[in-house]
Amino acid sequence: MSASSRDEAFMRAALALARRGLGTTAPNPSVAALVVDETREPPVMLGRGVTAPSGRPHAEDLALRQAGEAARGATLYVTLEPCSRRSTRYFGPACTDLILSHGIGRVVIAARDPSPFAADEGTVRLKAASLTVTEGVLEAEAAALNAGHVLRVQKNRPFLRIKLAETADGFAATPDRRPISITGEAARAFVHRLRADCDAIITGIETVLADDPMLDVRLPGMADFSPLRVILDSRGRVTPDRRILADATRVPVLIATLDLAALRARLGDRPGVELLGMPADRGRIDLAALLGALAARGITRAMVEAGPTLSDAFAAAGFCDEFVRLTGPDPAGNGLPAIGPGLAGWLRYADLSEERALDRDHARVYAGQRAHHEGQMMFTGIVTDIGEIVMAEGEGKLRRFRIASTYDPATIAIGASIACSGICLTVVAKGESEGRRWFEVETAAETLRLTAAGQWQVGTKLNLERAMRLGDELGGHLVTGHVDALAEIVTRENVTPDEANWGATARFTLRVPAPLHRFIAAKGSVTLDGVSLTVNSVEADRFTVLLIPHTLKVTTWGTRQAGDKVHLEVDMMARYAARLAETLKQG
Repeated sequence: MSASSRDEAFMRAALALARRGLGTTAPNPSVAALVVDETREPPVMLGRGVTAPSGRPHAEDLALRQAGEAARGATLYVTLEPCSRRSTRYFGPACTDLILSHGIGRVVIAARDPSPFAADEGTVRLKAASLTVTEGVLEAEAAALNAGHVLRVQKNRPFLRIKLAETADGFAATPDRRPISITGEAARAFVHRLRADCDAIITGIETVLADDPMLDVRLPGMADFSPLRVILDSRGRVTPDRRILADATRVPVLIATLDLAALRARLGDRPGVELLGMPADRGRIDLAALLGALAARGITRAMVEAGPTLSDAFAAAGFCDEFVRLTGPDPAGNGLPAIGPGLAGWLRYADLSEERALDRDHARVYAGQRAHHEGQMMFTGIVTDIGEIVMAEGEGKLRRFRIASTYDPATIAIGASIACSGICLTVVAKGESEGRRWFEVETAAETLRLTAAGQWQVGTKLNLERAMRLGDELGGHLVTGHVDALAEIVTRENVTPDEANWGATARFTLRVPAPLHRFIAAKGSVTLDGVSLTVNSVEADRFTVLLIPHTLKVTTWGTRQAGDKVHLEVDMMARYAARLAETLKQG
């Protein structure tokens, strides 16, 4: 086994251990550490640790204690950069000091920690002490695991998961908003497991009054994993007879309200129940302020279990990081739609990351692309590099690709968007090995269905363009990186006005799928495999484009032939114009 493969194997084990601590370690992230003697063959694990409940002791402390004197000269694997400063609430040594005092010889780190207790200082101090430090091993997986911690530090809010159940035809309740039974026991057990890895469950007063839920964890042996229950009750309508309040001495309840006086008068002083006054936003609780208040309490991961209205409000406000969609087997025929406009818009830019059957029910988990959370990324269709796939893993619903390019990894952020032959993909890892720079991306089921990414393999060449930044020159036309369809090259005709000096110019005729005919216009713009081109002519379902020698040389179009299929993105202005024409016609 190579050194890099061994590092990945041990880091994967550490990440699996860290996941077991989710929901128990707030206000700290769930971190795992392994102490390994790599001088033996096979290597021997000397100690391991995961952040203790409530955040102390840290994983490194526990792993080093277990290893004892044997840790001297060993390798420490840790899923997050070790802290370098002591907390004012904890007077023991920082993890960096512990690592140095135990004589560790090498440290392998998955991801850096942006918090003020680390902020790259841990890594710098370890290197300054002449330790060998390897960074970025399974960085994308570690970033996903620590997303709540990073969001709390950088955005003053926790990671937010939204869970909704819908009937087979997409309804969440009856037309008059009465609850209906949707999912079975297997799905309910799945939800309890989701609750267990969160620090808080958020619901609305309408759900509390209509369903009288407990919102705790009732899986065998996991009652202690029940998170804080948070109720949004703008006008103080909750009644003292609700089960969630009767159970508050076992699992605490926080009620956020705009009318603190009315709520106190209604409930009085109840053990385990805390009342929190909140500012208003258009007559309702300010969701940003609520999430900020939870972050201030150390909450890093929260799940919204509420009706469609509140769930949609969180998504519309840009606070959805993951969506769990449970679909029951039976239709309702009519009722309250489960998916509102805010969540539907969020789903447009989300990836299906997990799908499973739960007896007769169906679960789908969607992960939002970070770049799209903060506004849709834009490109120009001007290719800046030709990348080559040097690793292709996975099949079916999820594939991962390593793409070699000339882009400097130091200038690429994890979560950044890069258009790969016209597909906007999120960078999940980056690095340099064997003299080649590279970055990695993942493609989920929807992308694989709509594009040619399912046929990509080692050696496939891709047109690359990084997302625009404010102030960048617009060289082509505005491109979103969302593929509309695959167009087929019907013919390629080489035109050679001055081949000796300039090279050949090529005219391509392409066939476009029927629903997209109306968006293609002569002298209009189109994006093909990520390249911004001008349409020369249009006839029925076919159109032509002319590629100059330079474009043929600096993109993958130089090797394109009749029969090839390419990614097509129509001009967004053409789409809006067509929609406006339809509206005027209907009016």
